[in-house]
Amino acid sequence: MERENGRGYVRGDPRRPEPYDALLPLREHAAALRPQVAEWAREGESHAWPHYHPGARLLAAWGGPADAPEPPSDLEAMARGLLRTPPVRLVHESPAPYLRGTWAVCALSRRGPLSPEVRTAAAHVLALDRRLSWLGDYRTVLDDERLRDTLRRALRGEVVTMPPLSHLDESDAEVGC
Repeated sequence: MERENGRGYVRGDPRRPEPYDALLPLREHAAALRPQVAEWAREGESHAWPHYHPGARLLAAWGGPADAPEPPSDLEAMARGLLRTPPVRLVHESPAPYLRGTWAVCALSRRGPLSPEVRTAAAHVLALDRRLSWLGDYRTVLDDERLRDTLRRALRGEVVTMPPLSHLDESDAEVGC
């Protein structure tokens, strides 16, 4: 399955349902659909956090979380991924480095003071003169402000949680760190 944006090009165009919403009622067919949905969830590169991918949430709702991808174990490495954030916004960039990195910084902030490597990675992203979002509308500014505020607070030593972002469901933010 390929994740598509269900929005039309023109305001007022019909909107397709999200795959999660369309597949959730098919619980009685979960045994037949589970392999494809698990593969879709494992791919996860088109989504901010593979372990909170709509496919993984769908498997959990169907009672099959064992098929879902596992959360990454090395939070330090994920946080250091912030260093891979390009200095300028690329046309087809992946949001993974800064979203996974911010999520990892949130989780690490709950464990205690951040390591020097994680602090360097967070400071690197904050020093960039670019938005930390790949969206192309007003939500870019909102998400950028939320992510930057979270990283600043973590650098000050506060325990932080991943902020709700415009392109994710509220349940994604609640399930996150």
